[in-house]
Amino acid sequence: MGIIKKQSITASVYIYLGVVLGFITTGIIFPKVLSTDQVGFFRLMVSVAVMVSQFAGLGFQSATMRMFTFFRDKEKGHNGFLSLSLTVSLAGFVIFTSVLLLLKPWVVSNYAEQSALFVEYFYLLIPLIFFKTLFNTLDTYYKVLYNTVIGTALKDVWQRVFILVSVISYYFSLIEFSQLVVCYVISICLPALIILISLIRNGEFTLRQSKGFIGSEMAKTLFSMSAFGILNGFSGILILNVDVLMINHFLDLGHTGIYAVTMYFGTLVHMPARSLRIIASVVIADAWKSDNIKTIHSIYQKSSIVLTSLGLLILTGLWANIDNVFRIIGPQYEAGRYVILFIGLANLIDMLGGVSKNIVSNSKFYRYLTYFIALFFILIVTTNLIFIPLLGIVGAAVASSLSKLLHNSGICLFIWYKYKIHPFSFKHFLVFIIAFIAYYTSRFIPYVGSLIPDILLRGSYVVVIFGMLTYLMKISEDINDTLRSVFSKLLTRNNS
Repeated sequence: MGIIKKQSITASVYIYLGVVLGFITTGIIFPKVLSTDQVGFFRLMVSVAVMVSQFAGLGFQSATMRMFTFFRDKEKGHNGFLSLSLTVSLAGFVIFTSVLLLLKPWVVSNYAEQSALFVEYFYLLIPLIFFKTLFNTLDTYYKVLYNTVIGTALKDVWQRVFILVSVISYYFSLIEFSQLVVCYVISICLPALIILISLIRNGEFTLRQSKGFIGSEMAKTLFSMSAFGILNGFSGILILNVDVLMINHFLDLGHTGIYAVTMYFGTLVHMPARSLRIIASVVIADAWKSDNIKTIHSIYQKSSIVLTSLGLLILTGLWANIDNVFRIIGPQYEAGRYVILFIGLANLIDMLGGVSKNIVSNSKFYRYLTYFIALFFILIVTTNLIFIPLLGIVGAAVASSLSKLLHNSGICLFIWYKYKIHPFSFKHFLVFIIAFIAYYTSRFIPYVGSLIPDILLRGSYVVVIFGMLTYLMKISEDINDTLRSVFSKLLTRNNS
């Protein structure tokens, strides 16, 4: 447990560093250096690669997390598990890449005008998909070997550093756009190569096979878990990629680019959830072993109010500075103003549920999460089909919010039905009132005439008002304890 918690904290540092790099790249550099069509092209390429690679894994990452313990034996090369995992992924890559290539004529005939760049660089999807699939496989393998940090560091930090360097090189005319595209693809592919080299150096890369180790019952279990894993693994990329593909289908690359940039600001609301859920998931899994519903309920309630408070604070500060956001990214992105709001609300809805998904995924009812994901997929596709033609890119954001609301409500109701526990209290209502007060009063602050000072003034005001009222109303014991600890350390330093 000590190793896991230590690595979770380290991974959290990389996650937050990645958010900062992502903000600099996507929120500031991309809008200034690239056209909306070019931004949309890069976002579309990555979305397609991520989705196809997720399917190419054939759900085996899920089976790896649950079944590797039966294979674990370093002296025997973990009984050929890596070889099996790579074989499955390679087979999936061949199958789904073949399907993609068969669809090439349809892509050309339907997107030659509205997505000309995507058609022009279509074949670069092949290395993108291959290396994304390889990374997913090796990263999962490293996780079951108790190394959760390297994958997070490579994907969240170093990949973004490589992209940032490439875009800056393009800005200073050191490379042309065609070379930038190649550099961008290399940046996405590099983490897979680095993690492969790391496994080899640590003596964990072996293609040894263990004939006869997998019996009929184990094979059946692996197949069953992989089948469920295909949908489970698809969950995390739905809201980030399906809407992008559908916007490109109904509109064009320019609108896709506007959506990609403005959506990123909305996803900042979800930032605190990633690190908290890393740690909470471990504790929940441990609590289920002893069927400790009381502990699980406590984590459920505390995580919900903490995440809701932090999510509302970020969304309130973001919306208080909404005019400044468009002063940063430019007026050409103004059509995505309410994309930021609705994507922010979609992520806030997800945080209201706290660790609800972790509770289900670690319980004996883990398969039900697959059914919820399948319904979520139907919901998000259906709502996008309805709202994008009506409201354009804002319709995609509305579809995400509505789908998230129904999806998370269903999971919370399921947990209530099975275990009679829920995360909500009157304090949730109070924290929404606090957010409204902080935002509404911030509107009376006059614009100070300079971008950075104005952002700092409005942001600081929201943080102080929100933080003070949250503390005084005792919204969360964990938040109050953290604030007291911070103030205590500051006072100690000032007095020393």
